Parts: sequence; structure tokens; C-alpha cells
Amino acid sequence: MTDLIKSTLFLKPTQLILTMPDGERQVIPLLKEVVRIGRGTENNDIPLPQEFKSISRRHLEIRREAGGYALLDLD
Repeated sequence: MTDLIKSTLFLKPTQLILTMPDGERQVIPLLKEVVRIGRGTENNDIPLPQEFKSISRRHLEIRREAGGYALLDLD
């Protein structure tokens, strides 16, 4: 008879790492099926500062799909 070895497996969620222009890094776990990124807090899960004029208010979606993630440009 074999002895059973009890163990625990800890899984980390997929993470997005943002590096700001000043070098500050933000680690953001991707816990939702759809994560929206854009300038400001309205309708965004990951709000970026208003000063980033090259990023639109609704800029990008990250969608969890079978086997990975898809990025959708929101124009």
C-alpha cells in the first residue's frame, strides 16, 4: 500500500505589469473575464492618469479566452 503525500498547490492569477513613465511599476491581477483600461475612472477597471493624452478614455479590453487572453483595441 502506498502512502499518500498531502500537498497544496497555490496558483497565482495572471498578472498585468504596468510600467509608468517615471519607472513606477504596478502589478495588477487579471481576475475578471473582461478588464478595461483607459484614461480616467469611468467604465475602466484599470484607470490611467488623465495626463496620458495618447491613451483614450476607453482604450483597451483584455478578454480571458480558452487557453489565453485576447486584446481588443477600443479605438
